Amino acid sequence: MELDDDPEEPAFPPFVRPYYEQPLTVARASGTRLWDLEGRSYLDGYCGVATVVLGHCHEQVDRAAHEQARTFGHVSAIYRSDLTVSYARELLRALGGGLRRVFFVNSGSEAVDLALCLARVAAGSEHVVALADGYHGGTYLSKSATGLGGWHFRSAVAPAIALATTPNCHGCPHRACAAGGQPCLADLARELGSIKARGETPIVLLEPVLGVGGIVIPPDSYFAGLMELKRETGAVLVVDEVQTGFGRCGGRLFGFQKVGLTPDLVALGKGIANGYPLGAVAMTRAVAEADPDLLHFNTFGGHPASIAAARQTLSILSSPGFLDGVAVRGELFLRSEGPGATCSAWSRR
Repeated sequence: MELDDDPEEPAFPPFVRPYYEQPLTVARASGTRLWDLEGRSYLDGYCGVATVVLGHCHEQVDRAAHEQARTFGHVSAIYRSDLTVSYARELLRALGGGLRRVFFVNSGSEAVDLALCLARVAAGSEHVVALADGYHGGTYLSKSATGLGGWHFRSAVAPAIALATTPNCHGCPHRACAAGGQPCLADLARELGSIKARGETPIVLLEPVLGVGGIVIPPDSYFAGLMELKRETGAVLVVDEVQTGFGRCGGRLFGFQKVGLTPDLVALGKGIANGYPLGAVAMTRAVAEADPDLLHFNTFGGHPASIAAARQTLSILSSPGFLDGVAVRGELFLRSEGPGATCSAWSRR
C-alpha cells in the first residue's frame, strides 16, 4: 500500500489516544479559541495540554521569540548568551528557596528525568519514593516514577522506585479523611524509614497538586509533615512543577511556595514559555556541585527563541496584580461543592 493510500493517520500511532472519534484539525488559534478548517470556533479548555498559560498566539511572547530567532537561533548549550544568563537569574529569583542553578532542557518530562538523575547523584542512592497517583512524564525515568496505571511501557520500568499512598482527602484510601492526611504521611514515613535503615538516603518526588491523578490537593499538614521527614532522614526533595508552575495555582508563581516546601530540585515545563518547547531543572548549589566529575549536555535544550518566549512569559506573569486575578477567578469554583471549593480556597493563598 502506498503511503498516500493508507487510511490511518501517519502522525497518530495506535498508542496515541486523542479521545474523539473525528479528530479536530486546527487551522488557527488566538487567545482561548481554536478554529477548525471549516471555520468553526472552539473554546480551548485544554490550554494546549495545560501549557499555553497566556493564551494562543500571545503578541508579546511571539514577538520576543520571533525577534530572537532573527538574531540567532541554535548555537549550542555550551556557549554563553546574555539572554540565557539574564533569564536564568530572573527565573531563580522568582523560584527563591535556595535554588541557585538552572539547566535548560526541551520539555517537562526531560526535566523530571534529569532532576531524578541529579537527585540520585546528590543522594548517593537510587531509591525514589513517589505518590501512587502521581504523573511525571513520558521519558524512561519519569514514566517509571509515575504511579498511575496505563502510563508505563510494561517491559521498561526503572528499579528502586517505591510508591506511597496519595493523600487525597476527597477519596481517602485509608477512609480517614478527618485525620488530615496523617495515615498517608505515616505510609510515606515507613517508606523513607525503610530506605534510611539500609544506610541509604531517600529521594522524594511529588507534585504540589496532582494533575493527571485527579487535581488532588494534599492537606497542609501533609506538606508540613513531609518537611519534618526531610529533616529527619536527609531526603532529597524533587518537586515536579511541570503542571502546577507559572501561576497555574493562583496567588504565587509556583505550587511549592504556597505549601511551604523547600525543594532541592524543581522540574519545570509546560507553561514556562507559553507553548514554546522548553523545560528546566532548578537546583541548590549543593546538588549542582555534588559530583565535580559529572558531565552532561543537551543539544536543543534552552533554544534562544524558547528562552526569549519564556522570559517574556515570566515578565507578564510577574506583573503587579496578575496572579491576584488568577486567584479571583478561582472564586468561581466556590459555587460548586467538593474538590472545586477546596481548589478555590487553595488558590487564594
